[in-house]
Amino acid sequence: MAVATKLLHLKRPRLFPMLDRFVAELLGAGLTDSGGEEARAATAAALMRTIRREGRRNLKELRGVQARLAKDGRKLSLVRIFDAVLWSAHPAAGLTGARRTLSAGLRHD
Repeated sequence: MAVATKLLHLKRPRLFPMLDRFVAELLGAGLTDSGGEEARAATAAALMRTIRREGRRNLKELRGVQARLAKDGRKLSLVRIFDAVLWSAHPAAGLTGARRTLSAGLRHD
């Protein structure tokens, strides 16, 4: 599922989030290769609905991050920003000792 959604995200970045194990676990689901194609597709659809719902609940904050990134010349979709926040919040993301807050390149001039 992670590979498929990464490819779909490249094709339609505003529509498809990347669903890897870390994101799925933070949203309360586990990704597995067992269960058949229909089960994996149902899990992916449920995760995408959850991301859409939670993204809408956090739309103001996500747009704020998007605006700050745009000031630094980075143009990212809201779904990509939300995916990055979810992924980096996972304890196994390799950010040991990192602050669990998001810094979007704010300038303190």
